[in-house]
Amino acid sequence: MATAMTAPAAGAMVEGRSSSSRDDAAARLHKDNAIEHWAKIKSLMDKKQVVLFLDYDGTLSPIVDQPDKAFMKEGMRPVLAQAASVFTTAIVTGRSKDKVYNFVGLDDVFYAGSHGLEIQGPLDRPVKCQMAEDMRPMLEATTDTLHSLLGHIQGYEIEDNKFSLSVHYRQVPSPPHVEELHNIVHEYVATAPEIVVKAGKKVLELRPKVDWHKGSAVNWILDALDLGNRSDVFPIYLGDDITDEDAFVAMETRACGGMGILVKEKFDPERPPETNASFSLRNPDEVQTFLATLVSHAGTVTSAKAPPATAAGDTS
Repeated sequence: MATAMTAPAAGAMVEGRSSSSRDDAAARLHKDNAIEHWAKIKSLMDKKQVVLFLDYDGTLSPIVDQPDKAFMKEGMRPVLAQAASVFTTAIVTGRSKDKVYNFVGLDDVFYAGSHGLEIQGPLDRPVKCQMAEDMRPMLEATTDTLHSLLGHIQGYEIEDNKFSLSVHYRQVPSPPHVEELHNIVHEYVATAPEIVVKAGKKVLELRPKVDWHKGSAVNWILDALDLGNRSDVFPIYLGDDITDEDAFVAMETRACGGMGILVKEKFDPERPPETNASFSLRNPDEVQTFLATLVSHAGTVTSAKAPPATAAGDTS
């Protein structure tokens, strides 16, 4: 059919592509609120087994100036506990597995720390995965080097996440010092081919250069539970940071269906608006409301948790 048509003028072709690009960009910018469009979400997961994946900072807890004080608000833990009692639930975070467990304090959820490089299941599903154990000495040396390079900058903090590092600069007082910190970290990483750096919300995340991220961790957990290729399973991932985009892509490209939900205030200057998520929520308070709504409608989806996994899921 194309050969029977006269090609439009070059200007018209460019304009058409630009319009399409604008449409694609608009689709990545605007996402319907998951609470306001609950009926649509309910129809997507109707009669399917929901599996919940949640980031921690900015999703279950507010973003705070001091990383060690990122506690969930009153009311979030009991709602999360209810959700975990009904649905297979995993926390996927850049923090270490042990640190986020201390924050959450629930024994019946999966914990995927260091952006998924370390995964531990609950006692009744003892799957385990460690993707970068041999990189630990290198990360310890990197921590020492960065402290020596950044020591003159007031307010920085390096968080040891076991298999990744977080260089926080939320309390660095001046933009010139923030720029200097960025330059120092990027210059160091340029000399360390085994490390990659990713930007987050006033944090630089340093990870081993391995082909693994939060989306990989989500797929690994689903496969370890024999849920990865089942059309009656509907995974949902909630997250706020740029590092959660890999998990959103995993949800959107899953052949059997899935859904990503971006947690972001409309005018949040720390988070680019483009996303691969399908829906949005404004903040952890709305996450709590969404989880409570999901639990209250558990009868319309398959609420039985995945069966206990076998030791075959252990890759340590």
